Amino acid sequence: MTENNMDINSELLKINEELKAEIERHRETTRLLTEKQQFLTNILTNAPIVIWCIDNEGIFTYSQFAGENALPDSERIGKSALEIYKGTEVAPFLEKVIKDEVQSAVLSVHGVIYDTRVSPLFDANGNKT
Repeated sequence: MTENNMDINSELLKINEELKAEIERHRETTRLLTEKQQFLTNILTNAPIVIWCIDNEGIFTYSQFAGENALPDSERIGKSALEIYKGTEVAPFLEKVIKDEVQSAVLSVHGVIYDTRVSPLFDANGNKT
């Protein structure tokens, strides 16, 4: 083996070791993120709170409701929040939310009282999501 080949071999071994270390760091990061996601999902699923998102047209894009009076999340996602809550005190509240207004209210839905706080979410560019 020539000296040039030995240098190339040595460099390739070094790069290979660096790649192995990077892959291991990636695996550990993925494991930790999965663990945190499971932890937060467990909190959201079991906490006595309601978390939901609607888009600019008032369509549910996320829903985490609990309780016997709640519609199943699958019946809410992709549906109009304004239609679901039409004729209730929630509809005008949602109309203000869609207009980007931060809202706070105590609302009654089917006999259940909700202390509600809502604000728009924005992406890194400042666009409402």
